[in-house]
Amino acid sequence: TNLFSQLLTFVLFVVWMRLLTPVQFGILATFQAFLPLGENIIDQGSTASLGREYFDVKKSGVSLGDYIFHSLLIKLFFAAVFFLLLWIFSAPLKQTYQFPVWVLGSLPLLCLMMAVSNMVSRIWIVQQQALTYGGFLVFRVGLGMLLSIFCVMAFTRWEGRVVGLIIAEWLGVGFSLLYLFRS
Repeated sequence: TNLFSQLLTFVLFVVWMRLLTPVQFGILATFQAFLPLGENIIDQGSTASLGREYFDVKKSGVSLGDYIFHSLLIKLFFAAVFFLLLWIFSAPLKQTYQFPVWVLGSLPLLCLMMAVSNMVSRIWIVQQQALTYGGFLVFRVGLGMLLSIFCVMAFTRWEGRVVGLIIAEWLGVGFSLLYLFRS
């Protein structure tokens, strides 16, 4: 499934080269470079520690639900910090990277949604539920790809990719939170 997800990403790269101008492609590539950076700022290693805590829950005396809740609080706090940093540096970022204000504002939200979805993926990995993890990964990437292509064609601009990602990650995080609260 990881190979299939990477194949979808490669196909999307070819589609962007056909649909976008070189300037729009460059702006989109720069925006997408900010996604893993923002996700790491927001996550702060809490997803990796959740994988470790899953096995140590009996030793530590902390319930896994409490650990997940506090991990979500950490993510929310650092999403607010990331938003604040983007707000402080919004003028030079807009000038340097040509990002509209709404794209800068959506970046912390998008990274937060990705971090929460990845937290659920980590739980599936440690539970050795490879099929569930793989299906969710392909669902997120495939849905993001389809919605992004549709939105880029509808808006005829690179911002359609951002809209498509937000919708796909919103659905992914909704499913993730539903899974977390039910289990």
